[in-house]
Amino acid sequence: MSTTPKAQKFPFNTESARYRDILLPYFKGPGIELASQGDPICDTSWNLDLPPAQYAQYNSGHAPYGPIQLFGDAFQKFVEDGSLGYVFSSHLLEDQPYERWKDIFTLWTKALRKGGVLVVLVPDRTRWKAALDGGQPPNDAHRYEPSEGDCSKIGEQVGLVTIRDALTNLNEKDYSILYIGKKA
Repeated sequence: MSTTPKAQKFPFNTESARYRDILLPYFKGPGIELASQGDPICDTSWNLDLPPAQYAQYNSGHAPYGPIQLFGDAFQKFVEDGSLGYVFSSHLLEDQPYERWKDIFTLWTKALRKGGVLVVLVPDRTRWKAALDGGQPPNDAHRYEPSEGDCSKIGEQVGLVTIRDALTNLNEKDYSILYIGKKA
């Protein structure tokens, strides 16, 4: 596999674009963005998502914003190589039960080279509830909304050193926690 993804010329997806200035310093490529919707956050990101037929089914019939470079189990190649500078997941982890998070963090960490970072955005439990109370549409895919510190606990169990595990606080409606863990 090529060591660098092809540069992308797409507008950044709405969710990740809000955090772009905070995140870009951690993306020392090449890296991978999971569930990028065909619209990776930066030009050093491989974007991995569902194959087109499954993507449309999971995303209410909507097509990806741009081409998806990698599908399904393609991530396994990076796990075997342990060569990525970063793995980025924005609002994907909360769709898994908390009991699976350690296995997921383990897999993602294996794909990182020494010094690589795992960057995860997830909804904070309390702020997500407030957002729902304020009219945010519910997301039935959520299995666990964490609190600050939950990602650090899991990261430390799999050998990551926590750089950040805190609310992003971009505005009063921002409900995201940003976790960044570095592979020792």
